Amino acid sequence: MKRFVVPGIVLVLAGAMAYWWFENFERVDTEVHVGLPDKTRADPYLAFKRLIVATGRRFEETPAGATPGAAIAALPAGGTLVMLARREVLMTPARVGALMAWVEAGGHLIAAAEPLARPDPLLAAANLGRTALKPPAAARPGAGAGAGAAARDTPVRASFPGRDRTLSIAIGAPLVITDQRGAADWRVDDARGTRLLSLPRGKGRVTVAADLGWIAFRGAGTSRDPDWQPIHIGRFDHAEAIVAMIDLAPQRPAAAVRLMGGTSSLSLVDWLATHAWPALAGLALVLILWLWRVVPRFGPVEAALPVGDERFATHLEASGRFYRRHLPIEEIHAGLRRRFLKRLAERRPGLAARAPGMRNQELGRLAGVRADRVARALDGTCRGSADFTAVAAILWRLDQVI
Repeated sequence: MKRFVVPGIVLVLAGAMAYWWFENFERVDTEVHVGLPDKTRADPYLAFKRLIVATGRRFEETPAGATPGAAIAALPAGGTLVMLARREVLMTPARVGALMAWVEAGGHLIAAAEPLARPDPLLAAANLGRTALKPPAAARPGAGAGAGAAARDTPVRASFPGRDRTLSIAIGAPLVITDQRGAADWRVDDARGTRLLSLPRGKGRVTVAADLGWIAFRGAGTSRDPDWQPIHIGRFDHAEAIVAMIDLAPQRPAAAVRLMGGTSSLSLVDWLATHAWPALAGLALVLILWLWRVVPRFGPVEAALPVGDERFATHLEASGRFYRRHLPIEEIHAGLRRRFLKRLAERRPGLAARAPGMRNQELGRLAGVRADRVARALDGTCRGSADFTAVAAILWRLDQVI
């Protein structure tokens, strides 16, 4: 019996631990913010594009590598172009004229107004303007600051043709659209002014919104409360509203939809590649030629002499090149002069003891060299490589005759 006591105690303890574990812990699901997928992070308008396709329409990407002028020239006939804000670097007079001609031929342009600090030639061509947002009544003097913030964040209510209910759109831009000629046949107003409007132009239509940031999706944030989430295409009635804006030109529901704009500044690299590539190519060629001229070019590798062919003269030549490379000419000249004067004192002490002038004349007579050249070798200084070579030759000749 005793042999079953210990296993029984172990089983009882294990059962007690399991009971305590399951009574105190439970398995639950927890939401973890993992960020946006790579495609959504790279393209904040991916949800808009997929919405267009899901509603039975055709979305066309702008041709890869096409310049803005070529992209405008290739717009689909009778299609819809959604033009984002921050496009002023793209809107040259020629391109604005081409866009208006495309609209008059039957295209539908949906454009966001530029911020007030930026020019907007596209709206000017459509005879539209922009003004600063009027403060709501709740935010005027005498009302609390919280009331003004609440009024500013309240979405506008838009009634679209063919829709049985009004749609809520959060337009955050602090400006309103002005119709200079009163040609608009559809508009969305609130207490602060016109926020969206649409007007016919030729066979086409121009629709302008104070802001189109609500058709993008850059993330819903980490809050579960919708009031604290950033504005995006999934909030309010934004998805239905952009489809309703496209349907303002209902006679061409199957025409293609394109998206352009959103360029905050012109890329210097793109501008240089487009307009200055001949100058850059010439500059690169000049740089290559200059480098080819100044970079040292090494000759063929000399084969090492066999051990039996090494001569003492070769060693002396290599030693001379070494000293010439690492010592100044004046120091080498001084060394050669000291060596010659030492040998002169050993071999002809009487001549070495004479005055420099008499010594130089006698040495010149013995070696067949003019006295002034001997004086330059023994008493002067070298003024360059050629001078050093001449002085070294004179000292060698004097050394031979003494």
